[in-house]
Amino acid sequence: MWILSIKLEQYFFVDGGIAAIIIFAALLTLMNMIIRPVLHIVFAPFHLVFGLIATIIMNFLFIWLIQKIADQLDPSIVVFTINGGIGGWLFIAIILGTTNWLMKVLVKA
Repeated sequence: MWILSIKLEQYFFVDGGIAAIIIFAALLTLMNMIIRPVLHIVFAPFHLVFGLIATIIMNFLFIWLIQKIADQLDPSIVVFTINGGIGGWLFIAIILGTTNWLMKVLVKA
């Protein structure tokens, strides 16, 4: 998260210092454990037919849910914003999806 907020600041913005990054990373981890399996089940039929498009849409929805949860948190602790319009959302969805896939591959190895 820290690397994304530093290297891709034109798209991905987390404000609130190290505490915000830790909270965001914990939120992302919890969402990966709880929500992502549900999204995989919901999108399974689409994934068989549309593959990559379904994966990007699923990641889009996943990030949108994280942003909605982060919006409910105290803004003095964490602020999460994706800039750049639809292009920024698409770029971050692809980056996070690729990172998630890579982590799964590395953990299995």
